[in-house]
Amino acid sequence: MVNRWAGVTIDCVDVERVAGFWSVLLDRPQGPSEPGWVYLGHRDDPQP
Repeated sequence: MVNRWAGVTIDCVDVERVAGFWSVLLDRPQGPSEPGWVYLGHRDDPQP
């Protein structure tokens, strides 16, 4: 059996700042977003 991460949610006050930090750290671009949410990468990315 293989496990796969589907996503991680981090609750924070400054969404853009925290997303920018993780984007640089993980070398993942910010993908499609909604108000109060920022996604790193895209659903079909081969990396988690």
